[in-house]
Amino acid sequence: MDRQNPTDDTNPTFIPGNKYVLSWDSAGNWMINGKSFQFFGGEIHPSRVPSQYWDHRIKMIKALGCNTISLYLMWNFHELPDGAFDFSSSDKNIAHFIDLCATNNMWVLLRPGPYSCAEWDFGGLPPRMLADPQFHDSSDKLQIRGNFPNYMSAVLKWNTALYERVIKGRTLTSGGPIMLIALENEYTSWGPDDPAHPTALAAQWVSLGYTEKFCVCEGWANAFKNNHIPLPTNTAYGLTAEGNSVSHHNEAKQYYQVASFGAECYPGWICHWTEEKQTIYIDTFADIVARLAKAGCSFVIYVGHGGTNFGFTAGSNGKSTSSVPVITSYDYGAPVSENGRQNANFQVIKTAYAKNASYIVPSNPIPASIPSITDGEISPISNSQFVFSDFLSNVIPTIPNPIPQTIEWIALTLNSQQPASTGIYPAGITVYQTELPKSGYDLSVEFNRPPDFALAFLNGVRVTSDVLTTVKGGKISPVTSFKIDDVPPNSILQIVCMSFGRANYGGDEMRTDGRGLSGNVILNGDVLTNWKMTLYPLLASQLAKLPFGINKPTSPRPFFAKAILTIDIPKDMYIDMSSWGTGYVLVNGHNLGRYWTLAGPQTRLYCPGVWLNSGSNTIIIFEFTQATAGTLSFFSSSNLPYNH
Repeated sequence: MDRQNPTDDTNPTFIPGNKYVLSWDSAGNWMINGKSFQFFGGEIHPSRVPSQYWDHRIKMIKALGCNTISLYLMWNFHELPDGAFDFSSSDKNIAHFIDLCATNNMWVLLRPGPYSCAEWDFGGLPPRMLADPQFHDSSDKLQIRGNFPNYMSAVLKWNTALYERVIKGRTLTSGGPIMLIALENEYTSWGPDDPAHPTALAAQWVSLGYTEKFCVCEGWANAFKNNHIPLPTNTAYGLTAEGNSVSHHNEAKQYYQVASFGAECYPGWICHWTEEKQTIYIDTFADIVARLAKAGCSFVIYVGHGGTNFGFTAGSNGKSTSSVPVITSYDYGAPVSENGRQNANFQVIKTAYAKNASYIVPSNPIPASIPSITDGEISPISNSQFVFSDFLSNVIPTIPNPIPQTIEWIALTLNSQQPASTGIYPAGITVYQTELPKSGYDLSVEFNRPPDFALAFLNGVRVTSDVLTTVKGGKISPVTSFKIDDVPPNSILQIVCMSFGRANYGGDEMRTDGRGLSGNVILNGDVLTNWKMTLYPLLASQLAKLPFGINKPTSPRPFFAKAILTIDIPKDMYIDMSSWGTGYVLVNGHNLGRYWTLAGPQTRLYCPGVWLNSGSNTIIIFEFTQATAGTLSFFSSSNLPYNH
């Protein structure tokens, strides 16, 4: 085939039920059943998209010209508190997602971790590991992402469940679309690396019965070479940071004598709270696509469609003591936007690939858009339409300990005291309480390890207008201590934390993580002891028990506000939170994620129409920082500003 002048369409197309063999020749060129093969992938994370929209998003990626779906699977999204795994709930049925890929004639690159990154809470690993002693050595160092016995035992449970319930029967030799399984992710960024770890992961998969090819996804072509890490047998080399460069694709082939590909080619970039805009690349990225396609490179757009960090799933970059949290939208500047529409770079990417690929790229139709409201279609909800419930009055700290412990420790403790069916994930609002041993004036409170986002209360009254936070940027400045005056005897101090997601990248960042409070809280040089604490994860069962009334908040304490939204036909919408402070929005029990108006740039939360009812819909807002309720307005678009 003449790669510069394609005259045929012989690039292999996946057909369900047919059996295929993926391979590469001595020059590192990809082949399917012995024929030249170029794959063009779009990354989608099923955990960030309602399952009712999976087929639509896959079709959007196919309409872009892609023939492959790449997907991360987040271990902590599927693990239950009892150690079992949920692959059957509608939004967690990954087998169904892969079957939809097959129906749409898409090859599948599966990225099951165990570590993923993906700007997801703790990079997809179970955050319980931060508190569970079995994952720490005698000096309390966290033992993950290496060949540590307890960690590898946990990984094997994850891989076994995934293989038996999802992968088995869906690989190429079984007539399914799964052509590659990724081993770990950007492993050399972890450091210090365990050179035997990737091979040990591959051995687990082989022992389970997997017979297809593997891949690793690394930032740099020389990463495994320079870190003296053996590439496992039958493993291709994927590039993330250097995935945009043809020369680095060729370097990887030369270093490892295997096929290479761009595992992550970025049409945009991560957006954090306090940043001004969401980055999107248009013409510059189209040029990259053209160069890669013309050179016959295989590559994946990361991300083809990003979706949303619903609930508590958004991760953070940096350490908890200098947190850089990711916004709720995971639009990412992807060609398919957060709500499934064409972004500004969709058509230029599609054209660039079709004009330069080594084969005639099929033209696939863009599916009909998911119905969305029009601006003004739904009347706003004013603050007079809410009923309210005070947060602190409904939460009783019950777990005692001499010093405060992290949210992960609290969840582990709570889960050990109740049936597994009622276990909780270590996220939500934590309350820490102690009686002050001193009274008087000019008392100073400091932390050995400041909370990433918290408020302080003395006898139920907020101590300072400042939020205690380690976040820095834009309008937000770090505040890591506070003073209190006129303290009566036997006063109760409460520290209430609304922590961000855990670090998703970096060895030091992840090893030292742990949200909420931990370590010493110091009052005028003396360590405060005898704490009680608890975790409130905003479960639907908890919210159903709250007493709501018409009395509006009169002081700056966290509160719940509830309203009923009546609509005729459920459609996608964005809920505008511009007149609120910081908190979470739940619609019919679905947590849409965090809002933080002052920090920006995001001020609207995506609400999928499939989570709405025809008729009555219950909206509950947990407002953390603001003393009064705002209003709610409803729009068709995110209003997220883009940095072109």
